[in-house]
Amino acid sequence: MKIFNILFLTFLSTIVFAQNELRLPITLKKVTVFQNRAQLNSELKTTVAQGITKVYLTNIASTIDPNSIQVSGKGEVMILGVKHQMKYVGATQVSNLQKSLESLNDSLSILEVQAQVASHEETMMMANISIKNDKDGILPEDLKDMVEYFNQKLTEIGSRKLKLNKSIAKLKKQIDAINLEIESNTINAQVGTNEILVTISANTQAAMLLDINYLVNEASWSPTYDIRANGTNNPISLAYKANISQQTGLDWNNVLLTLSTANPSQNGVKPTMYPDFLNFYVPPTTQYKRSLPASKAEESIQSDQLAEVSEMVNEIVVQNASKISSTMADQIAMNENTLSANFEVKTPYTIPSNGNSEMIDVQNLTIPADFELSTVPKYDNGVFLLAKIGNWAKYNLISGTANVYFEGSFIGKTYLENNSTEDSLQISLGRDKKIIVKREEIAEFKSQKTVGSNVKLTQAYKITVKNTKNEVVSVLVEDQLPISQDSKIEVENNELTGGNLDLVTGKVTWNLKLNPNESKEIIVNYSVKYPKGKKINNLK
Repeated sequence: MKIFNILFLTFLSTIVFAQNELRLPITLKKVTVFQNRAQLNSELKTTVAQGITKVYLTNIASTIDPNSIQVSGKGEVMILGVKHQMKYVGATQVSNLQKSLESLNDSLSILEVQAQVASHEETMMMANISIKNDKDGILPEDLKDMVEYFNQKLTEIGSRKLKLNKSIAKLKKQIDAINLEIESNTINAQVGTNEILVTISANTQAAMLLDINYLVNEASWSPTYDIRANGTNNPISLAYKANISQQTGLDWNNVLLTLSTANPSQNGVKPTMYPDFLNFYVPPTTQYKRSLPASKAEESIQSDQLAEVSEMVNEIVVQNASKISSTMADQIAMNENTLSANFEVKTPYTIPSNGNSEMIDVQNLTIPADFELSTVPKYDNGVFLLAKIGNWAKYNLISGTANVYFEGSFIGKTYLENNSTEDSLQISLGRDKKIIVKREEIAEFKSQKTVGSNVKLTQAYKITVKNTKNEVVSVLVEDQLPISQDSKIEVENNELTGGNLDLVTGKVTWNLKLNPNESKEIIVNYSVKYPKGKKINNLK
């Protein structure tokens, strides 16, 4: 009876803890695309039996980051473990195909032997057709019987050869197809496919829903913009678009997309600052090999010195450690995730895994802007129309190229830079050719004189700005004075026609208000004094 109970309990435990295996493809539902990676969200609905079930999840991207896998489940089940692994399905398949190929080659050899025998029979029959005439004792009725016999045998041999040749051709096609399949599976055997092993425990048969998330490489999106301005009295229209591409080895079929400005590869933890301790540098002691062994007394002295130095070093380390620990709490900060914006695309999209860019619309913005005409005639006589967007960070713009349109005309391309620390974002809308600017040197003011041990060089320029429009305009004009970085070089401001001078950068600005067909002139006159015999860089 005792033995029976033990056997029964063993049988029962085998049922309860029996391990089952399932290999099922997961369904891709949602993709969050970052600028250089993507997060794939998939699900699986299935039923598991009582006990332990190993569920092998397939339909996994080939560029998966194994460290990023997250699996959660719903249902009366418990997830015991999650593991990434490679499945080399081609190896087993190649072995089976090679066995089939061997069998087909054997069958082919047999058929080829039978075809050779039939050919030999035919040759022998044809060799015996040389029949003697009636003078050699063959009667006409015998000849008739012989003709019928040869006709019957040759027809039989020919039919057999035809069937054999057809069978041989069919076998050769099968062999060629298997060879191609072996070649393909050999590649798969070397590359393998990704799968996720999820170990599930269930007290009874239970339905479950698995939610699977992981990061992949070879996926990205980049922004592109269409900027349209209809005159200087209206806000700017900005079309925010995204170019998405991926080569993850898995097509994104009819999935919901989210575009994120976050960078999952970027460290989101604020660095902690530790004290920089300054100490005198003590060069390492160079040890030389002695020609004679040291005496015991010398060894004792060296040992005592080393012990003393070691004790001093330990004391310094303990002191420094106490200093660090006393302020450590003040230096440790809470982790901060990198701020980001997410754009959820409501319409499902299909993005094939071919590396080609797919453009989708993200959002359309109407942005208030201040318009400004600006010119830097030192480098370019053109007058440029600028749109200034204030508080631009709230629009979550990423650095990217933009097509610019003004009053329905394509102006050109520009680049939006979101890393600027300026309060406003400037967008160039092209040149205003109805405002004419000219910068020319004034020869009569230009001079170079020797004053004692110094040379004094005077430069002068005239800037002319003319408004040919039928309306009043304001133009920001920029020029500059050189900045001295040596006390022996002195820069003197002679005349700036009311311009505002920035003493740090040397930049000079004028805000000119011009009536229709009005012209205004600006004089820039300055002197540079420096020691004789010296050459000055950037002196223009």
